[in-house]
Amino acid sequence: MSVKKIAVFGLVCTVAGFVVGGARASRDAMYDDSRIASAGGAARAQGTNGADVFVTNSSGQLVAALTSDSFGDGLGGLANHNAKDRVVFDVTGSDAGRVYVLNAAGRPSFVMDGSLGVGAASGDVAEMFPASTAIEAGSVVVIDAQHKGAMSVATSAYDRRVAGVVAGANEYKSAITLKSLDGSLGKVPVTLTGTAYCLATSANGAIKAGDLLTTSSVPGHAMKVTDHDAARGAILGKALEDLKGDKGQILILASLQ
Repeated sequence: MSVKKIAVFGLVCTVAGFVVGGARASRDAMYDDSRIASAGGAARAQGTNGADVFVTNSSGQLVAALTSDSFGDGLGGLANHNAKDRVVFDVTGSDAGRVYVLNAAGRPSFVMDGSLGVGAASGDVAEMFPASTAIEAGSVVVIDAQHKGAMSVATSAYDRRVAGVVAGANEYKSAITLKSLDGSLGKVPVTLTGTAYCLATSANGAIKAGDLLTTSSVPGHAMKVTDHDAARGAILGKALEDLKGDKGQILILASLQ
């Protein structure tokens, strides 16, 4: 008998004998990277052929699987046309529903847990805004005075029009993006709060973790605050790490002030 397989966070589902392994070393943990990345030490569930459900595509790849686990709960997953994991759903130890969503690289991006809420790999909240021109991810942006509701690249120091940083630098996607259903053409996601990677410059002195950040004369780059009077209303957030060199990307805690 030919055996078709789908890996679901370490779950291995086979038509013959259907074995599920992985995904829940801790049934109550909302998000445990070590648990998701490895099946080692994880619970194993053995189903029966009559109770298991499998869906294959026209190429014979298994793209959906459903079974019961060793606790008697439902357990399943969805895969793409190449049988790469994309969604896993199960029941937690507290008897709540849980859904994991993986990105194109097979890494978990979001978890929705009926008891604990929604969790995300990223840590910021962004909003889509029209942009006057194409803007590089990580750039500090300001409210565009010439175009209502639009953003433009920051080009002057201590600019009180500062609005945030364009999300997505260093492949760090936003956890939540407001107004994303309105489309992205001619728009950029701007991190309003939370952690994000930001372009930075040492033009106003070396940036150290904990420094307040503001706009600079280097287009799109943040600098450290040294004039606190000028910085009132122009603070972008705080540096979460040191800037190495004159320019580069650093992780920041965005918090407009």
